[in-house]
Order: sequence, then structure tokens, then C-alpha cells
Amino acid sequence: MSERTHDRRTIVKNLGVVGAAGVLSATTAIAASRRKVEFGAKYAGNKIDFEAWFTSTDVEGENAIARNNEIGTKSKNEDSYGYISVSTSSENSCQYSIPSDSFIHLIRVNSGELEFETGDVPDSDTESDVEIGSMSGDRTRYHVSVAGDISPRDNVENTFLIGQDGIVTDVNGNRRMNGNVTDGEDTYDISGQFVQMNLEPDIQLERYA
Repeated sequence: MSERTHDRRTIVKNLGVVGAAGVLSATTAIAASRRKVEFGAKYAGNKIDFEAWFTSTDVEGENAIARNNEIGTKSKNEDSYGYISVSTSSENSCQYSIPSDSFIHLIRVNSGELEFETGDVPDSDTESDVEIGSMSGDRTRYHVSVAGDISPRDNVENTFLIGQDGIVTDVNGNRRMNGNVTDGEDTYDISGQFVQMNLEPDIQLERYA
């Protein structure tokens, strides 16, 4: 099936050029405060293939599996982003550190079910909008928790799990969006950092300031 095209913004294939694997710009500023982010398969040992972009180019691999996959940079609209690309069947998660005041900008899940978690989340106030879409047009599902609040904005199809759909408070007290998307994008207004995610294959999640 051909890749779905967005009517609002350009899809990932036009998002820029990858920098040298594992090499970051010499001019990248090193933040005094950092936090860890972890990505892995929801079910340990299952193959997962994904990429993630961060609003800072200062991305460091914190364990061997992270360092053995691609760490680089990409550019879009004259902005530079930290970038990771991972394909693994390891039972261990990929651990990275990023500046505490930076955000996840984009995640694409090419195969496998992705789980994301982060530790200290200092920001629960910064407002942004989030688009979640299916790259192929086939239905796919997501669960995303944030440190602040969530408001649905457009084309939200929260009907796949009776009693667990919509916007809820998760077991850690964070606000969580549950949904499924086929064509178009589900869009939300959020505040704060992403805290935890479960994303099925074919999902593209993009955050805009």
C-alpha cells in the first residue's frame, strides 16, 4: 500500500538529511541538566524498528544497544534535530540522555510495538500540538501520557477499547490519550513533556511547539 500523504505538513520522506552516524556537531552546546529516555519493544525480545527526533542535537547513547544503533542529526526548515534510528530484537531497551529542557519532536514506528518511558520530567507547562497518523492508511493504535494536560482537537477516533478509550488519568497520575487512527491525523493540544508511550506499527507522532 502506498504511503499516505499529509494535507497539512510534509511527511517524513521530505524531512531532511541524516548527519554522520554517531557524530554530533562540534558546536552543540552541552546542557548542565540531562534526563534519560528509553525506547524498546513492548514485549521483550520482539523485533522493533523505529526512528525518533529530538529538539536538541545533544543526544548521547547510555548503553551498548543505543550506541550500536544510529545517532546523528537531521535538518528541516532550517532547524536541526537530534536523531536516532534503531532496529533491534534485544530484550533490553535503548537508553539515551538528552537535555532536560528538550522535547521529542517526532517518532516513526516502522515495525514492532514501541514502548517509550522517561525519568525526571521537569516541564508540565510548555504548550504544543501533537499529530498522530497512520503512515500506510491502515488502522493503528496509540497510548500516550504527558506530564501536563491533553485536549482533543480534530479527527480523534477513540472507540477501540470500551471503558479505556479517550483521555484518562493513568496509574501514575499523568494524563493519557488512547486512540486509533486510519486516515488523516488525530490532533491534540498538550502541555508538558511526553512521559510514556505505547505505539503500534505504522504510527507517526509529531509534536509542534
